[in-house]
Amino acid sequence: MSNREIGRFLFVVFTLGLGAQCAAIASGGATPSGGWLRLAMWAPAVAVLTSRSARRLAWGAIRRSGGIWLPLALLVGWSLVLVQNALLFTTGGGTWNEKLFSTNPDGTGIAAVNGVAMVLGVGPQSYGFFSLNLLVTLTIGSLLVGVLGGVGEELGWRAVLQPALEDRFGATRSRVIVGVIWAYWHLPVNLAGYNDPAHPLLNTLLFFPLVVLAMAFSFGWLTRRSSSVWPAAIAHGANNIINTGFLLTPRSWAWDTTTALAAAAIVGGLFAAMTVRRASSDVAPAPAAAIGA
Repeated sequence: MSNREIGRFLFVVFTLGLGAQCAAIASGGATPSGGWLRLAMWAPAVAVLTSRSARRLAWGAIRRSGGIWLPLALLVGWSLVLVQNALLFTTGGGTWNEKLFSTNPDGTGIAAVNGVAMVLGVGPQSYGFFSLNLLVTLTIGSLLVGVLGGVGEELGWRAVLQPALEDRFGATRSRVIVGVIWAYWHLPVNLAGYNDPAHPLLNTLLFFPLVVLAMAFSFGWLTRRSSSVWPAAIAHGANNIINTGFLLTPRSWAWDTTTALAAAAIVGGLFAAMTVRRASSDVAPAPAAAIGA
């Protein structure tokens, strides 16, 4: 893609995306299921249509299934919340989410699931059955959200913008640039308190971009390895669905923010290291000098 094509792509992405987010806020629909926000998620895909080069990149990524990378994509998408919950558990910074998953008084199982649709039912169930129920629900939900919404963003961010910037800046710097663009593309809803109603400005300018940067490396790694947009789309859906509520509730905003940033550092650091290592291995060594007779 030429610089002009990239500029046109970004103009359309921000015009449509920010416009839809502002419409969601104005209509009071800034919720995960809000129609305007679903439309915003497809702004990057619409921007793909602005140039032949972008369409060619998108088609190349969408026609490949992703194959063996799809199951891993679920784990990558869940990884930030799983690591954060592990940190909350080991540090004592979180408590069981009784609001969503009420337990029996004698601690023998789940009494009821509240406010969350579960594929295998929301009534009383043993911990073993609940674990299966949770896994099935998260898997199906991740796939649905990935196909219906995640692919709309990933066609733009990972299938088009990432390779276009990688040609100019290399693998590592391109992930950082995509992550920053992706993070601040969420500016309206984040300032409105969509992700952190307690400290929207601090979250918008600092905390949210750091977490998104971790996903830029993990989703970017998936896309580069699979040559397909589908693993990143599924990972995007998995991240969105698991963030609607999980097993532990942080004791405070400080615990939530600290463990979320720590999880981002762990996950992002891992995939950043793998990105750097792969980029280094992709550089062909210089041919050995011939030794004269």
